[in-house]
Amino acid sequence: MKAERINFIDSLRGFALFGVIIINFAIFQYGELADELFSAGSYVDQATYVIITLFFRDSFYAIFIFLLGYSFIKMTESMQSGFIPFRMAIIRRALAFIVVGCIHGMFIFGNDVLLLYGLALFIYLAFAKSDVDTFFNWATVIAIITGIIFLISNFMGDDITPSPSEKEAAIYANGSYAEIFELRLTIVDEFQRIEFASLFAIIIVAVILFFVLSPLTLGPLAFLGMGYARKRIFTDPQNDKALYKKLALMLPVGIVFKAFLILHLPFQYFFFSVGAWLVAGGYIGIFALLYTKYSEIRLFAWLANIGRLSLSMYIMQSIIGVLIFYGFGLGLFGKLGPFAGCLISIAVFLLQVWISQIYLKKFQRGPLEWLLRKWTYLTLEK
Repeated sequence: MKAERINFIDSLRGFALFGVIIINFAIFQYGELADELFSAGSYVDQATYVIITLFFRDSFYAIFIFLLGYSFIKMTESMQSGFIPFRMAIIRRALAFIVVGCIHGMFIFGNDVLLLYGLALFIYLAFAKSDVDTFFNWATVIAIITGIIFLISNFMGDDITPSPSEKEAAIYANGSYAEIFELRLTIVDEFQRIEFASLFAIIIVAVILFFVLSPLTLGPLAFLGMGYARKRIFTDPQNDKALYKKLALMLPVGIVFKAFLILHLPFQYFFFSVGAWLVAGGYIGIFALLYTKYSEIRLFAWLANIGRLSLSMYIMQSIIGVLIFYGFGLGLFGKLGPFAGCLISIAVFLLQVWISQIYLKKFQRGPLEWLLRKWTYLTLEK
């Protein structure tokens, strides 16, 4: 049963990685998912924008957040059963995410999530021995608090994802690596750089705020994942079909909620954000139902393979993305349109699936996964 459980979680992680590359390559091409840029163009491009917004945007990151909570509990349980001091191991793992996230965010792709994951792990460590009810209660509390924040965001302006300025876009499309790197270290105010001491102070304050607010930023799904792990949901996917069917019903509701953003209806950011959670839950339920019936088909094995290498593949996606879209690479920033950009992201993902098949015939873990495990457990195993 253990192998099947791991295969399911790895398959779901691989599926989430597919959604992440769709979103990230759109961000690579436009700087942000700014609606007025991303919805411009031909009818095909506009249809692609609608599909990405409804079915991908924010929802696949939410699945990763769910898996972060789920894997956290399974890891701590495994360590405790093996009499391994899990607290220091989790702290080392969190520090590794923070370091990799800082490197990734500063030197490769500014839209990093690993730093936030690492900060959140410090908070989650306080819940390592909590029961199921505690996890579900906290998920409810965080859902309410973040829901209020989403409501407030509707009154703070019409555009929470502003378009990059012409000068920013020109740097991304034609600039050297040094110019784009400098842009990441610049606070946008007519492109005047601030003093290093001020930048350092802002970074420290930002880290503190992220540390305190990271559970809210990640939303309730991490705690939901912890609760599911504690209840041993997915340990044997065949046993929880009734739950999966309930989760699957979230998908159409979430799609309707996310449509508020496209239609610019009242409280659009609130409904879109809540809809992203619901779509993520719907995907998890539908994926689980399909897995219980078709787990032997190759698709799930392919997804499981890339899921086992998710950290390495996530960083690889970013490296490929900057080389395709930024000026020091092919310089295709803003030139392809949503549909062509989406096709490229699918092609890159399929390439990664093929690479993972070849790689795992010789190695058990990806290079970054191997380093992370060594650092987490301080072992020298092969």
